[in-house]
Amino acid sequence: MKKKENKKIDDMILTKWNTKRNCDVVISSSSRLELLKLTLKYFETNIHFHGNFRFILNEDYVIPKKSKKLVEWAANSGYFKKEDIYCNNPPLGLDKSIINLIDKVKTPFFIYLQDDWCFERPIELDKVIYMMEKVPQINNILFYKYKVPNTLSGISLKEYYFGQFPQHITLHYTWEFIPGIWRYDFIKPIIKKAMKKEQRTAPAKLTHYLRDPSKREDHDYLYNNMGVFMWGCHGEPRWVRHIGENERMESWRMGDDGKPGKENTCQESNVIYMAEWIPFNHIPKNPKRNSIRIIKKKLLERGRTIQ
Repeated sequence: MKKKENKKIDDMILTKWNTKRNCDVVISSSSRLELLKLTLKYFETNIHFHGNFRFILNEDYVIPKKSKKLVEWAANSGYFKKEDIYCNNPPLGLDKSIINLIDKVKTPFFIYLQDDWCFERPIELDKVIYMMEKVPQINNILFYKYKVPNTLSGISLKEYYFGQFPQHITLHYTWEFIPGIWRYDFIKPIIKKAMKKEQRTAPAKLTHYLRDPSKREDHDYLYNNMGVFMWGCHGEPRWVRHIGENERMESWRMGDDGKPGKENTCQESNVIYMAEWIPFNHIPKNPKRNSIRIIKKKLLERGRTIQ
């Protein structure tokens, strides 16, 4: 049975939540220009903010010719200043890229994005940041990719309600690298140490640095020591689509030889989650097989419409 806890913030004044702030937006990318364009387009459409954004891009040159084209576009796009575009050639992988990005942040709270996430619904960013300013236990607000669950992998997710706002948020037991707002003072001192953990992925490294596996169901511990929350109540519709779910032709996780592509198999099993409205020419051709043909076939088998 889900459990909701009411919280009160004594000095929260509703008329002051929409004051002007600045917010850095860090984006990790890798040779996927068309997806980056869509990510920025839907960010601009759905993220409402009274303050100023500074976009910071870290581009891993997984496919050098495509990355060069991406960087040229970014420099002339109006989103990025040239000094805020950082290139890794050869690529560094996600672990080192996220360290580099956080090192460039100058605002108390910043948005983390990858190049393949599109916001589907409007978000009042001032409201989100205001809550983080008033609740020091909140270190990461996630905009979840599915409906906000009340349990995940058999683990109960506790819901909190701030009646003065009003707003629901749902406590999570892991630090995910989906779109979210991170507290700079919390993450900056630990990110380099966390990325040295012996875990397979960058999110797992950070999660296991912050908590022992035995604490996954300890709500008080998670609230006071980790502070990761999904924006919204149980059953809240998703906020973002993962448009690059089937474009993992090159993994950011590095192989033993120091080159990208340790896991370069297109994730056909997750094709059902791919956005219907993404044209197929945004899916790169794999020289070892016709990935587009396979994806089209699987979509048709599921009764999906193909553009």
